[in-house]
Amino acid sequence: MKGEQYTLKDLAKALNLSVSTVSRALRNHPDVNEATKTKVQQFAQEVEFQKNPIASGLRKHKTNAIGVVVPEIANYFFSQVIDGIQSVTYQAGYNVLICVSDESLEKEQVITRHLVNSRVDGLLVALSAETNHYEHFDFIRRKNVPLILIDRVSDQISASTITTNNYEASFAAVEYLIERGHRRIAHITGPEGQTITQQRLQGYIDALKQHNLLIQEELIQPGGYTQEGGEICAKAFWCLETKPDAIFAVNDRAAIGAMRFLKSIEVAIPDQVAIIGFNNNPLGEIIEPSLSTVVQPQFEMGAAAAQLILKQIDQEEYTDQHLSLPSRLTIRNSTL
Repeated sequence: MKGEQYTLKDLAKALNLSVSTVSRALRNHPDVNEATKTKVQQFAQEVEFQKNPIASGLRKHKTNAIGVVVPEIANYFFSQVIDGIQSVTYQAGYNVLICVSDESLEKEQVITRHLVNSRVDGLLVALSAETNHYEHFDFIRRKNVPLILIDRVSDQISASTITTNNYEASFAAVEYLIERGHRRIAHITGPEGQTITQQRLQGYIDALKQHNLLIQEELIQPGGYTQEGGEICAKAFWCLETKPDAIFAVNDRAAIGAMRFLKSIEVAIPDQVAIIGFNNNPLGEIIEPSLSTVVQPQFEMGAAAAQLILKQIDQEEYTDQHLSLPSRLTIRNSTL
């Protein structure tokens, strides 16, 4: 009996496996071990089994599509995250619908609602810089669509999260500056309301406290995630009567913006001001001086998010999980 005569139940019976295990094995689901996958896939090929994706989707109320919403598609960080997502979803037989919010809360609201109404099986979202209202995420949960937030998360949203050790990495970056002899360290923060902003700020504060250095409000400026924001903050720092001797920025774009301004007024980096960023933007390696930064495992974050969303899609009930991946400090010429 070959070809379309075989159903999933027929395969499962012939292989003495459950229907769900056979289905997952055919989709290369990460929950199924490699030996079982090989066994199922080889047998399916031998009997020329052909799955009916339309009928399967209607029966399970699934579309085999996952929505991904990121603030920018050209941003290296998010492009790497997307690569990680697709490396897992492709193997599992899922299509990925990639949408861009352009750092706009309004666009994020429209996009997420549209994806839910289009019956995606799950959503992976990195919050826009403007996101400070969360009703659209309540809508997602009411529709029972699995939701995972990546990197840019908020404690006010009920969802699983994939992040990095923002607090520890920020603490390490600032402590490194202190150990290099810097005592007046400024910080460019991210958007209010986002957990990574709070965690990176707290790492900065606690490192100063650990070394008995004063927390000075004038040295903490909100710059967001943009180069322009970094330039504005650096200008504000340089208007102070006592200038900072180091800057720790919430991300590399803000750090590069600060460097751009300081170089425009001929401030020597790192001799007069040392600078550290966060997330390892490729531009950081080619600018002069090269930028010290915290390297995040971007591809791995995307892959982990995809693996978790696939598990949640297959479960009628699940508990939100919060995964934090390690990052590391890379020293370059902006702090040497």
